[in-house]
Amino acid sequence: MSSSDSYLLIQNLTKRFGEFEALSQVSLEVDQSELICLLGPSGCGKTTVLRCIAGLETPTVGTIVQNGVDITSLPPEDRDFGIVFQSYALFPNLTVNENLGFGLANRKLPKQKIQERVQQLIATVGLEGHSDKYPGQLSGGQQQRVALARALATSPGLLLLDEPLSALDAKVRQRLRREILDLQRKIGITTVLVTHDQEEALTMGDRIVVMDHGVIAQTGTPQEIYSNPTTPFVANFIGKMNFLDGIASGNGEVAVNQFSFDCAQATETLSLGDRVLLCIRPEDIVIYNSDFDNNEINCNNAIVIDTEFLGSVFRVRLAFEESSSTEFIAELPPSDMRSLEIESGANVSIKFPPERLHVYLA
Repeated sequence: MSSSDSYLLIQNLTKRFGEFEALSQVSLEVDQSELICLLGPSGCGKTTVLRCIAGLETPTVGTIVQNGVDITSLPPEDRDFGIVFQSYALFPNLTVNENLGFGLANRKLPKQKIQERVQQLIATVGLEGHSDKYPGQLSGGQQQRVALARALATSPGLLLLDEPLSALDAKVRQRLRREILDLQRKIGITTVLVTHDQEEALTMGDRIVVMDHGVIAQTGTPQEIYSNPTTPFVANFIGKMNFLDGIASGNGEVAVNQFSFDCAQATETLSLGDRVLLCIRPEDIVIYNSDFDNNEINCNNAIVIDTEFLGSVFRVRLAFEESSSTEFIAELPPSDMRSLEIESGANVSIKFPPERLHVYLA
C-alpha cells in the first residue's frame, strides 16, 4: 500500500478478544476529504475498525496512520477526530449551546471564542432558535444535528460516524443523509461512516468497504460494488440478487436444469463441470409478453407465479415453464407492467442478458 495520497492509512489491522478474532489483517487507505462507508451485517467487524481508529480499542496487530502520524498507540484525547455515536451521547442536563461548547471549554478557549464558534455551528446545522433547548426537547433529527455539530466543534481532521441515523424513521433518515453529505462536502472533512444500511452506503459513500467476518470482502465505488460484486456474499448483501444453481458446461456456458445460458463474459476462470451460482439482478431480467426470437440468446418461456406492488416497482415472481421448481424475481416499473399486461398465471418470455450475468463457484 502507498500512503503518498492517503489521509488515513490502516495496515494489517488485527483485533482479538481472547480466542475470538474480530478483525483479520484489514488494510485500507482513505484519501483527504473522502467519505468511506464501512458496510456489513452485525458482527462483521466494522464498528471495531472505527473504535480502533478512535483509540477506544487497541489493535492486537497492525498500524493506523493519520495525516502522516502513527496514532496506533495514542490515547483518544490525543487523536484528531470527532465522533457521532448511534445514541448521540448528548448531555441531557445541558442545553444545545452548552453541549456544543463543552469540548471547546475543555480546551480553555476564551468564552467569546466559544460563543462565536457555537453560533457558527448552530447556523451550519440549521438549529437557529433551538440553542437554549435541552436534548429532551428536540426531535431525533434535531438531536442528531446537535451531535454532528458537537463532533465538528473543534474542527477535527477526521469525522467518525457510528450508525448515526439508525435510530430515526425512514423519511428523517433520507433527509439527514443528504444534509450530512452536503455538510461533509462543504467543509471537506475526511469521514468514515459505519452502517449496516446498504441504501445509506450507496447514497453517501465515495467508496464502500464491504466487510464479512472481520475481513474486507470488497472495496469500490457504489457503482462498482453494485454492478460487479466479486463474491456471492457481496452480491447478496448489496441490493437484490437471484441465485440459480448451475454447472459450467464449457464454451462459456452454464447449465441450469435443462437450460443453457451464455455466460462467456463471466466464466473465464471456470472449468467444465464446476458447480456454480448463476446470478442476475431482478431489474436486469427482460420480460416479453410475446414469443421470443429463436435467434435470441438466453431466452426462455416462463410463467408468472405472482406479483407484488412496491410503489415505484412491481416485483414479479417467475418460474421457467418447463421447470417450475426454479424460481426467480424480476422487477419492473408500473408503466412496463401495464404495457406488458403481466398478471399472475400469465405465460411470458424472459431474457437473461449475458452482460448482466454473474457467475461464482458454488
